[in-house]
Amino acid sequence: MARYLSERGLGEWEIVSAERHDPVTGEWPTHAWLQEDSVIVDVTADQLPGEGRPPVWVSEDDDWYRGWEASPSRLAPYGDDDGPDRQAYEAMVRHSSERLLSFRA
Repeated sequence: MARYLSERGLGEWEIVSAERHDPVTGEWPTHAWLQEDSVIVDVTADQLPGEGRPPVWVSEDDDWYRGWEASPSRLAPYGDDDGPDRQAYEAMVRHSSERLLSFRA
């Protein structure tokens, strides 16, 4: 996805990997998203039940993202994305990039 966004002139994206302590369960769930400056593209924003997040987040960071303990970010790799899920992947990145373009408009 980072490559798709970059090839369309939408910036150089970093992968942010983070964890957060859940005091109720004692667990440390993990989460990851793409970020360029303060803009976030998160295609799994709703992966944690009960968080009230939309399925896809394309916007400025907010308190929810700032609440995670992030590991040092790194530039997203631009590998070969050919595989059996190519059509689903392309549909997902088109949808996300359209949301990013409308957000930046």
